[in-house]
Amino acid sequence: MSDVTPTPVELQVLQLVALWRQGPAVRHDPVLANMFARLSASLNRSAPGVAARVLRTLEDMQARGLGLGLVARGD
Repeated sequence: MSDVTPTPVELQVLQLVALWRQGPAVRHDPVLANMFARLSASLNRSAPGVAARVLRTLEDMQARGLGLGLVARGD
């Protein structure tokens, strides 16, 4: 087991990606929408601009038909 622990910013990015993977539910479910807004705001306080870059990258991947599974496996 590795002794490397993720930074708070890395954890926030991972949480943002996990929420984004919920798809349209994030926009329609008030609890998820609130969680997404709070997480984005917190991430922007910790690392300005990172949330927007992460979301742009995820949306670009989606537009190209790429999923996170493909990226993780390196296909």
